[in-house]
Amino acid sequence: MGALAKKRPGTHLRAEDLAQELGIGRFYLGKVMQQLCKAGLLYSLRGRHGGYRLGSRPEAITLHDVVAAVDPVSHFEACLLGLEECNGKKHCVLHETCKVIRPKFVQMLRDTPISEMGRMRLHNTTME
Repeated sequence: MGALAKKRPGTHLRAEDLAQELGIGRFYLGKVMQQLCKAGLLYSLRGRHGGYRLGSRPEAITLHDVVAAVDPVSHFEACLLGLEECNGKKHCVLHETCKVIRPKFVQMLRDTPISEMGRMRLHNTTME
């Protein structure tokens, strides 16, 4: 989505070209792109000049929209360690931390349009 957001509006990208640019498998990417099309975030066009283009302006599509299209957002509510019962009474060791971080993370996804993805940078950190 970030690669498409950087392109001129209305520009179509072929899945093969996009997979090569991103360094991911073409078939895997095709399945993800189908889910994004089904959600209305992308449009696909068949044929020689076909490919995928954004379904809306990049400023109107949030990271939350993208994540929700390919993965149930309910995963954000589940226990990070996979425990079936993780609540205020019986909880995992990460429960209290996740209770604070999770709403902030979801809000960041809701507040961040894909047009910002080109500006995001991963910071190099060292773990000690």
